[in-house]
Amino acid sequence: MKAIKFFIALLLLPAAAGMGRAFWHLVAESHARHWWGIEFFFPWLVGGAILGCGVLFFFPVPVRTYVAGHELTHALWAKMCGGKVRAIRIKADSGYIISDCDNFLVTLAPYIFPFYAWLAWCFFAAAQLFYHDPAIQKAGWVVIGMALAFHFYFLGRVIFTRQSDFKSQGYLFSYVVILIGNGLLILAIFLLQKSSGAEWKRVLFDIGRAYQESFFWVKGWISRI
Repeated sequence: MKAIKFFIALLLLPAAAGMGRAFWHLVAESHARHWWGIEFFFPWLVGGAILGCGVLFFFPVPVRTYVAGHELTHALWAKMCGGKVRAIRIKADSGYIISDCDNFLVTLAPYIFPFYAWLAWCFFAAAQLFYHDPAIQKAGWVVIGMALAFHFYFLGRVIFTRQSDFKSQGYLFSYVVILIGNGLLILAIFLLQKSSGAEWKRVLFDIGRAYQESFFWVKGWISRI
């Protein structure tokens, strides 16, 4: 299975490159259109992310909190995939779950799915149903931004370690899936600023172009051999 996943990872590499190119184009265009100050949520989200980085830099890093979110994400995705979770163990700097469901989604979910950001979104979305107050929306996006900073901080800490999760799925496959998953997350947040589907078409175009360039590169390389 690792050999098959390695081959799948190679096939997915152009998609990751295309997403990176699409994000670069969208950032350049957004600067030209002055999106930063137009949309309601984006400044609060970015401000929350900056605040979260400051908290992580100046205060003790809450490792146990990360471990709890990590293992709960494993458990959540195991349940979503139809499995049963028999036990969850959370320690100061490590943890594990016991489940009868084991696939790449369950294994790699904590590195893609920002557990606390989604929890914050659910909480503030529910609060907004009862209290239609702009201050709640602003507070919600700030907290979500802090949670996203928390997610990417710990992802950066563990991504190049010899995690058993990565070893079980294959390192290249794990890195490519994590890269694409987080790339989709960032693109989705960024494109919430615009209701038009033109930007998503641009993303698909850049991904398709990356595959086209990869095909011609491989073709040229084979012809030289």
